[in-house]
Amino acid sequence: ALSIHKGDTFSIPINLTNATTNLTAYQFDVNLPSGIELVPDEDGYYTAELNMARHTKSHTVAVSKIGDSTYRIVVTSSRNALISGTSGTLLTLSAKADDDIVTDDYAGDIKNIIFSTNNEESVYIKTTPFVIQISAYALGDVNCDGVISSTDYVSAANYILGKPSASFNFNNADVYKDGVINVRDLATIINLIIKRK
Repeated sequence: ALSIHKGDTFSIPINLTNATTNLTAYQFDVNLPSGIELVPDEDGYYTAELNMARHTKSHTVAVSKIGDSTYRIVVTSSRNALISGTSGTLLTLSAKADDDIVTDDYAGDIKNIIFSTNNEESVYIKTTPFVIQISAYALGDVNCDGVISSTDYVSAANYILGKPSASFNFNNADVYKDGVINVRDLATIINLIIKRK
């Protein structure tokens, strides 16, 4: 299960463990829960980031929306290149949860999964369910530990200095909701810490 907060932009890794080693291309549909969408780029296209440890430069990916909450992902190779390895992340999708989504567990699935082999056979994989856990976030709780404290201030300051911690949450640190973390946010986090004491 993926655990995220309301309003978060987050990554959905698509992993595969496969016994067959001669896979070259694939397609599948991702059915996301209502209130969660893939994030388009500045030109309005949905994108996926291929894991280049498992793909070659000849692999290309296309993502299209085929329903209200369903997206089709197609990965091909112009040279019939093999997908490397038998386990790990194939690609990563960028998604966003609505700011007003209700905190809960949401079910989705990956379906219509078809892989092609280098001898033009098809391998079908059963529908795979997943869960996305949505929790409310508290502005100022930069490290998502449930408490607004000096560690949140330090985490936000480190982000500004270009050294974000692994637990840093942009949405929680952006208390002004202007898309930028700066000294205004730091001052507000200090005030939130003082109010809690």
